[in-house]
Amino acid sequence: LVPNASAAVVEGLLKFAERFQIAAASTVTSSPASSSSSSSPAPTSSEKSVGGGGVGVGGMLSPAAAAVAAASAQQDPQLSLRQLVRLTRALSEYPADAFSRVSQTCMSDFMPMGVREAFQNSYHGTDLGSIAGPTADGKRAVAAAPTVRDNWVHADGVRVPVAAAVKAPELVPHVLFYETPAHNAALTAMLKDLAMGERGILLIGNQGTGKNKLADRLLELLNLEREYMQLH
Repeated sequence: LVPNASAAVVEGLLKFAERFQIAAASTVTSSPASSSSSSSPAPTSSEKSVGGGGVGVGGMLSPAAAAVAAASAQQDPQLSLRQLVRLTRALSEYPADAFSRVSQTCMSDFMPMGVREAFQNSYHGTDLGSIAGPTADGKRAVAAAPTVRDNWVHADGVRVPVAAAVKAPELVPHVLFYETPAHNAALTAMLKDLAMGERGILLIGNQGTGKNKLADRLLELLNLEREYMQLH
């Protein structure tokens, strides 16, 4: 499913998935906080982050959505085949992003404390940390702003080609964009997904969190048209 996949990555992810499923199930079973009357605490500001993810951008979920995500993680922490394939592709391409990629796929920032501890113990109980190298401690490095050089968009060692010509140049966004560490990290993650061949990127978040701004900035960098589709 993933050509040229690293055997160490595949083995590490499978070991992590097995460990996490067992550990999380044990934590939920033994914890009184798993009763139906309990509620998952909303993440604090220090727990919110934006980083590399193939499905969405972490830290943009509302407290209600975070509670749903945490409840889902409690009920079924098992990674799907699609998630494992995407993680295998991402970690084989970008091993330094291992912890952030796995963390955001599992939405660990929004897990209850006990399940989050089970996640971290399961991750560090595998060889994924050694694959990632010195960034495997969970700290997200500050991403530099993507730049355009020689008709390529460059970001954190990857590059994506800028469209040479478009049918409707008036639809290419030109936005007033203020670079922040969070926005730079999100754009870098999106560019990495595109460089891996992903054809769609989903940004989830409340109104005003910057989803349109990020999408417009990405299209501006790539010189691509913007089209709106409203789904109900």
